Amino acid sequence: MTFPSHVPLVVATRNAHVERIHWGSVAVVDTTGALLAHAGDPHAWVFSRSTLKPFQALPFVRDGGPEHFGFTDAELTEIDRYVRRNTINRFGPVREVAHGRDAGLVFEVAFEGLQQSTRHKSGIAMRFPRINRIRTDKPAAEADTIDNLLRLVASSTHG
Repeated sequence: MTFPSHVPLVVATRNAHVERIHWGSVAVVDTTGALLAHAGDPHAWVFSRSTLKPFQALPFVRDGGPEHFGFTDAELTEIDRYVRRNTINRFGPVREVAHGRDAGLVFEVAFEGLQQSTRHKSGIAMRFPRINRIRTDKPAAEADTIDNLLRLVASSTHG
């Protein structure tokens, strides 16, 4: 088995001491796939997982996805601004924002089904969730809670 020749891409230091090194390989290609530049092994297999999500979202946005679901540029700007200003924690690409009875944006979320989940921090997994709309007519105090969803899941599995 041969291993790719990865190189240090990021070296993080603290007080002049190396704290961690992120190794990897990067390749830049043109529209025909011709290699333009690289660092490390340009032929290395890479399992990118969530790191490509922003690029995966580009065609959705470019081809009118937000408009298809009824979101205006103003609403998307409002959501983006709220998330940026109210982020209190990050979990990889996921952000936790300030929320509570007196703070938060309220969204109407549609889904196919609910089930308990040990994998999700909330304890609930939604099947095919989608945001239907921003509920500017509802204060955060009137939004449903995770506890109510957990009761709904429990009642549907036990009765």
